[in-house]
Amino acid sequence: MRRLLSALVLLAGIGGGLPLPAQTRPGTVITNTAAVAFTLDGEDRRIPSNSVTLTVAERLDIALASGGATPTLVAPSTPLAVQLTNSGTGSEAFAIKAKATVAGVTVAGIAIDVDGNGRFDPAIDTMLAGTTPPLAPGETLRLLVLIAPVPGVGAADGVVTVTARAATGSGTPANAFAGTGDAGGDAVIGATGATATIDLPFVAMSPDMPTDDPVDAPTLVKTQTVRATDGSAQATSGAIVTYTLVARFPGATRDARIDDPVPAGTRYVPGSLTLDDAVLTDAAGDDAGGMEGDTIAVTLGDVPPAAIRTVRFQVRLP
Repeated sequence: MRRLLSALVLLAGIGGGLPLPAQTRPGTVITNTAAVAFTLDGEDRRIPSNSVTLTVAERLDIALASGGATPTLVAPSTPLAVQLTNSGTGSEAFAIKAKATVAGVTVAGIAIDVDGNGRFDPAIDTMLAGTTPPLAPGETLRLLVLIAPVPGVGAADGVVTVTARAATGSGTPANAFAGTGDAGGDAVIGATGATATIDLPFVAMSPDMPTDDPVDAPTLVKTQTVRATDGSAQATSGAIVTYTLVARFPGATRDARIDDPVPAGTRYVPGSLTLDDAVLTDAAGDDAGGMEGDTIAVTLGDVPPAAIRTVRFQVRLP
């Protein structure tokens, strides 16, 4: 009897045009079986294919960001805050290292900022020993880098470089560590190379620096960053210099004000003046800041104890 194959339909796990599902957790085992459905000799039939199985690999990625409103510190008791985010797809711990780039300043340790207040409290915050606790995908851990200026050195202006690496491994993107991911799957290095580095500028004062100021007197520290037209930090023609002024007020202070003359040989960038990241106008009198001649002037008014005020503005090198 002549066999008639009147219909043939291939069924497979392809969802073209369908909404994408939520991200699948690493270690998930995905099994897929196709089938062929047909009519033979007037009878509808369906025959399955063999099954194929895969285990979703863990992607290793990481991100670091400054965790403070300002990267400047003025005393050994003030740590540098940094935020570590697991931007991979699996649970992962991370190894953290920090190193100061100037003589006379060392990194005393790294702590987990348990209460998230940006201050180190040995009774609450946990010193980091070895790697961080495992972080879930997308989870952020607040860290504090503790600075220890060397007595007798005086003020030090520099950078602390913080580097984080996935504990499972790091290196060239797309390389894999077999069987080391979640649930025994592979761990694949993501686009970041499973490593991240951030530079945190600071100005640190040695604990034995002499001062004639009252204990509650405010302090003002100024730092600068340069961005050239080619993206480098070279102070070439056309480069933008960003000045950051951080005023700290240990005690209550009345009628506070910050004045900063625009440096000779530079041009103020209109609209770049901010107070605590809020934009101020350049005209005097309509808000807290403005230009008075060639001077940036910002009125802070009465400031409560333990307050920090940050002023930023930019100039261009002609």
